[in-house]
Amino acid sequence: MSRVSSQASVIERVRSRPWVLAFVALVGAAIVAGIILAATSGSSSPQSDTSTPTATPPTAVSTTTVQAASLATIGALPTSLGHPVYWAGPKTATTYELTRTPDGRVYIRYLTGGAKVGSPLPDFLTVGTYVVPNAEAAVAAAAAQPGSVRVPLKGGVAFYNTARPTSVYFAYAGSDVQVETYDPSAPVARRLVETGAIKPVG
Repeated sequence: MSRVSSQASVIERVRSRPWVLAFVALVGAAIVAGIILAATSGSSSPQSDTSTPTATPPTAVSTTTVQAASLATIGALPTSLGHPVYWAGPKTATTYELTRTPDGRVYIRYLTGGAKVGSPLPDFLTVGTYVVPNAEAAVAAAAAQPGSVRVPLKGGVAFYNTARPTSVYFAYAGSDVQVETYDPSAPVARRLVETGAIKPVG
C-alpha cells in the first residue's frame, strides 16, 4: 500500500468508524515516487480509549491508540514526536480525539455536540499529520494527477481530488510533513486550508 493510500484509509476510519476496517476505495491514481491517492482498506483499525484526558507527554505507540486529549497533551506532541503536528486550533464545546499509529501518523478530531471518543459518525473536522520526506514534492506530484484540483496555499502546495473533495492535502516548502484536512463540508475543508487556519500546534 502506498503512503498516501495508507494515510487516506486511516483518516477515513478515524472520521467515520474508528474500530471498523471497511470502507469504499475511491481513488486509484498512480503518481510519481510510487504514491497513489486512494482510499483503500488499511491494515489495522484503531481501538477506542476513553480514558481521562492527560497532560503526560506522549511516547511511541506499539498499537494504534484513540483517546480523549487535553490541550496540554496536544501541545506536548511536537516536542515528544520531534516534528510539527497540525490542527485547527482550540475550539469551545469540543472534545479533542487524538489518534496515533505505530508508524507515526497523528490525527486530531474535533468532536462536538456531545459526541464520545470513538463516535462512528463522519461529522467532525479531522486533521491528520504524516511524516513524508520532501512532502511538498509528493503533494505536488499528487496534485498533478487527473481528478486533482489545486487549492491556493501561500508557501506550499495543496489539492483535493474530485472523488474525495472533503479531504484537502497540503505541504509547505522544505517540510517533511504532509497534512490532510477532512471536514464533512468540502467548502469548509478548502477554506480552512486556504486561510491558513490549519496550523502547527504551539
